Amino acid sequence: MSSKYIRTIVALLVIIAVIVVLGFFFRSRKQEVSPSSSPQFGGGEASTTEILTNLQKNKYVPDIPINAKPTKPKESSPAAPNSKVNLGLFEIQGTKDGFNPSSIIVTSGDLVQMKFTAVDGDYDFSMPYFGLYQFAKKGETKNISFQTTGEGTLLFECKDHCPSKGKIEGQFVVMPTSR
Repeated sequence: MSSKYIRTIVALLVIIAVIVVLGFFFRSRKQEVSPSSSPQFGGGEASTTEILTNLQKNKYVPDIPINAKPTKPKESSPAAPNSKVNLGLFEIQGTKDGFNPSSIIVTSGDLVQMKFTAVDGDYDFSMPYFGLYQFAKKGETKNISFQTTGEGTLLFECKDHCPSKGKIEGQFVVMPTSR
């Protein structure tokens, strides 16, 4: 064998080794990305207990509760003529017993409008993953609007102004469009 042939083979082996090492490096980095910095989300199904345990720690989990069905909004309409995207109006209340409802399930891509009412004291509504925050004084109703993307389960919470029990939490589930 000529030395040129051996150098070519060695060079190819080095290139392959570098590609494999970089592949492992980028794969492990992708898995380490925190949910709050991840632009999209999505995952499989899991039990409600597993989801709630992880949700309190991470504010987001890629899982969707088993047998999840979309919450019926108070009002709903197509976002635009001939559009598959829906606009849903949901009402949520902050009370001494927690959020009511404590869980809202929608479909990815939907436009969501929530009317948040502080019933028996001052409350705030925070959804850290989407960067949403709204404060309402006792008896006041505030509007919160956003469009869902991706899939998974996100935490919403009252974190700063919770008069009775301290912090109260709920879950916002975004399901895939074809389920």
